[in-house]
Amino acid sequence: MRQKQLNSQMERRNIDFRLKQKRVDDLLKLYDALIIKAPKPGMVIYAKDRFGIKIQIGSVLTPWSPIIATLPDMTKMISETFINEIDIAKVKVGQKATLSIDAFPDKELKGEVISVANIGQPMPKSDSKVFQVNIRVYGSDHDLKPAMTTGNVIQTGSYNNKLYVPTEAIFETDSTKFVYLKKKEIVRQIVDLGDENENYIIVNKGIKEGDLLLLNEPEKLDEIETTGWEIYAEQVRKQQEKKQ
Repeated sequence: MRQKQLNSQMERRNIDFRLKQKRVDDLLKLYDALIIKAPKPGMVIYAKDRFGIKIQIGSVLTPWSPIIATLPDMTKMISETFINEIDIAKVKVGQKATLSIDAFPDKELKGEVISVANIGQPMPKSDSKVFQVNIRVYGSDHDLKPAMTTGNVIQTGSYNNKLYVPTEAIFETDSTKFVYLKKKEIVRQIVDLGDENENYIIVNKGIKEGDLLLLNEPEKLDEIETTGWEIYAEQVRKQQEKKQ
C-alpha cells in the first residue's frame, strides 16, 4: 500500500514537472520569437502608440496595436504640403511639381500631385485654413530621408506670349486695379488682370511691353491723372452680363 502511494505521488510529480517543463519550453520559444529581424536592409522607423508616443523600452503592445516599427519604402516617397484656402482651387491631381530639400538646397526633384484634401484644417497660430496636398516624388534619392522638410512648387498653369508684371506694381481701390505708368509724367493706368502667383501677375490690357512701372506709390496722388476708363467700363459690363 505504501509503495502504491509513493508511486502515485511520483506520477503526480512527473505530470506537474512535464507541465512546467512545457511552459518553460513555450516561454523559450516565445523569447526567441521576440528577436525580430528585418526582411531586408533599410531604415527602421519606430511606430507610435495611441497617444502618439514613439514605441520604446517599456512600451506596452496590444493585439489592437501590435506594430513596433516599419521599414519605409525609400523608392516611393511622398511630400506632404499645405495650401491656403485662397489658392486651393488652383491645385488639381496630376499637376507637376518641383521639390527642393532644405538640407540640400542644390538638389531639385520632380513630382506629381496625387491627392488634394476635401476638408481644410486650421493653420497653427493663425486664423486661416489650409488643405493638405500630397505629392509623389519621382524616382529616389539617397539623400532624401523621411520627415525631412521640403519646398514644393506646384505648376498650376502654363501661359505663352503673355505680359506679366511683379505683383508689387499693382495697386487697387474698391472698384479698380491700376499701375503707376511712367511716361513724360506719371499716370494712374487702369489695367485688366489675369492669373497670378506669389511673384507675378498677368496683365491682359492697359500696358505694353517696355512700359516703365513704379513699385511704390508716388507723391502728390491727387495730382495724378487716371487713364484707361474704357477698360473699367468693359469690366463693369462683363460683371453685369455674368450676373444676368
